[in-house]
Order: sequence, then structure tokens, then C-alpha cells
Amino acid sequence: MCEYCENSKILGKSDSLNDGVEAVIDGGILRVSGWFDGCVGIKPVRIEIDVCPKCGRDLRGAANERG
Repeated sequence: MCEYCENSKILGKSDSLNDGVEAVIDGGILRVSGWFDGCVGIKPVRIEIDVCPKCGRDLRGAANERG
């Protein structure tokens, strides 16, 4: 079981509370979001991916499994 592609553990996140980004796998989608000035959110970017970058699991079709 992969904690990143099966449990949506954050792949990467900045250490700054003021400005930063974070990336999460949601089904077959890599969702990257960001913020600046401590609270102003940036609209997330959704990128379709075929495999988990951590474990290599095939994610094709997984985007349809999550609502």
C-alpha cells in the first residue's frame, strides 16, 4: 500500500507559512496548489498522471474512481 497514491499523503510542501506550494495525488490526478502572503490561495492545477511517482502503480482509470 502506497501512502501517497492510496491515502493522498502530501508529496511535497514548502516549509514557509507565507508563500508556498504543495502536491497531492488524487486518483489519477496530481493536484498542485499554492498560496502567498500567508493566506491568499492560488487555484490548484490538476495534471493527469499515468503512474504514481513514488511506487510506480498504474493510475490509469483511477481518476474516475474518485469523485
